[in-house]
Amino acid sequence: MQDDALKREFRRRRSAQRKVQALALAAFLAAFLVSRWIGMGDGYLIFGITVLATGLLAWTMHNWRCPSCSRYLGSRIVIHRCPWCDAELR
Repeated sequence: MQDDALKREFRRRRSAQRKVQALALAAFLAAFLVSRWIGMGDGYLIFGITVLATGLLAWTMHNWRCPSCSRYLGSRIVIHRCPWCDAELR
């Protein structure tokens, strides 16, 4: 993949990652507030949050990969080079 296309793809993935994280945070907060507002038990809240967290983790493992070598980039959100293939991402 050419450098410009690689950087463009990384920007797309990073942007999607940030959007999904913001939506997940809003969903966690909404689940908590709704469960308190309607008086649901803590078991339902824990189940809902577990489902959301599992989905977020699965999506992150799929999305947060190097566009060049397709290996997982780890937990760092601020990254300039792939730690595996040394591709310049920014």
